[in-house]
Amino acid sequence: MEEIIKKAFYDSFDAICNDVTETTFRHLNESVYRYFFIKHLPSSIGIEDEWHRIDLMLHDSEYQYPIEFKQYDTRPLFMVNSKKIGKKGGAGSGNFKEFIESSKKLVELKNKEFFTKRGCNFKKYYFILLAGDLCQNNKNSTQRFDYWYWNDNRHIQALSKVGIRTKLIAKKEFTKSSLKVFGWVIELNNA
Repeated sequence: MEEIIKKAFYDSFDAICNDVTETTFRHLNESVYRYFFIKHLPSSIGIEDEWHRIDLMLHDSEYQYPIEFKQYDTRPLFMVNSKKIGKKGGAGSGNFKEFIESSKKLVELKNKEFFTKRGCNFKKYYFILLAGDLCQNNKNSTQRFDYWYWNDNRHIQALSKVGIRTKLIAKKEFTKSSLKVFGWVIELNNA
């Protein structure tokens, strides 16, 4: 399954990067990203999206593989007269805390009675991220997603501190004009 996920990640990442611009990236969201990913999966595996609060569940004849998706960007907010009034979203400690909490919930699925009663046999847990920063911002700013999720493996270190082991499956970045897009797939397990 790991190789299938890895290939689908690279193919969907390339498809998105070939399609977006610094203007259109803000119209991408987690559901659209998941669609691109699913589109690049082979038809031979089972695919359930939004299955009991699991973003995507892949399965074969023996095991299930829950996947959490996050797509991060900072988008401008405009009035109806096109006047910019601020921004929506953005990198920071609050966003990073949400990432850590999502990861904890993912690896704890096997302990939830709801899933054990339904015969779930989770094999591995995956977290897939796609994020975009405008390059003109300060490269080391905490207001950039790459500060939290790309540079210095801050995300890996933070997960380790809460007892979650990670394995990097795939990683890729792309720059187009002033937009830096990056993403990765990590496998998560309780330490």
